[in-house]
Amino acid sequence: SIVMQTCSTNERYQAAGAVHPSFISPDMAATVQCPFIFLPTKDDAKAMTGIKEAMDKTQFGASSVYKSFDTMHHGFCTGRGDLNVPEQAAAVTEAIHLLTTFFNDKLAPDAA
Repeated sequence: SIVMQTCSTNERYQAAGAVHPSFISPDMAATVQCPFIFLPTKDDAKAMTGIKEAMDKTQFGASSVYKSFDTMHHGFCTGRGDLNVPEQAAAVTEAIHLLTTFFNDKLAPDAA
């Protein structure tokens, strides 16, 4: 929620994101001032309720990214994850790829 709050009150950010987001709301999403990448897990469905719909009403909805990791638990990309479990390691690798691609695209010198 801190990232969404910061991007809602400051136009200088060009992109932002949240892996396994929590404590967010459609009202917060409606005020975000940049494209956003959301990577929720099976445990984050409640937090994500109405988020895409709210973002889609903003000028950044079309340039935002939503990818659910429906077989992963909240925290899989942090200390709660276990990279010795092949499925989790693959999901972390995919999340890193998605984040890298998103930020490279949005923060490129010629990005709009």
